[in-house]
Amino acid sequence: MKFNLKGFVVANGVSDWGIDTYPSMIDNWHRFNIIPTKQLQKFKENKCTFTFHNVLPFKGKDKHLCYKLLSKIYKNARKLNIYDILRKNYNIKSNKSAIKEPKYGQAVINGQQVSYKRSFSITEYAPWTKQIFALDKESGEDQDFLAGWYYSTDYLNRQDVRDILHIKTS
Repeated sequence: MKFNLKGFVVANGVSDWGIDTYPSMIDNWHRFNIIPTKQLQKFKENKCTFTFHNVLPFKGKDKHLCYKLLSKIYKNARKLNIYDILRKNYNIKSNKSAIKEPKYGQAVINGQQVSYKRSFSITEYAPWTKQIFALDKESGEDQDFLAGWYYSTDYLNRQDVRDILHIKTS
């Protein structure tokens, strides 16, 4: 079998909504002492279950309480790179400090200068988190930080990198 692949794909492979997302993430964060045991116990006692985009129905006891608990859990983990929690996250910035960063970068494609968005807030990147972070805003806190992808978006928009990855510019 032969595949004609060009360019690259960035993906987030979820194979089982009941295991791969919140259930495993919450337990894993607890194992790394990011979530206190009491928080995890409350979460489990209330049978709090979540899936991204609510793919599976909510089966917990009290949805509002579960969102509050999830919000607290996210607060503990807000500056982690959730895909590699052991690695230092060099460029996560609060929205306030990120204001100093240019929101858009520039690249030349086919001889024309174009702009690209350099980074996204968590609720822009993952809209399903709006319901979680809305609870923080009620209390005056803003956990909707910018996911720090400045380095990768700038890197992937360089012409030499696009050439190496065979990304067409037309």
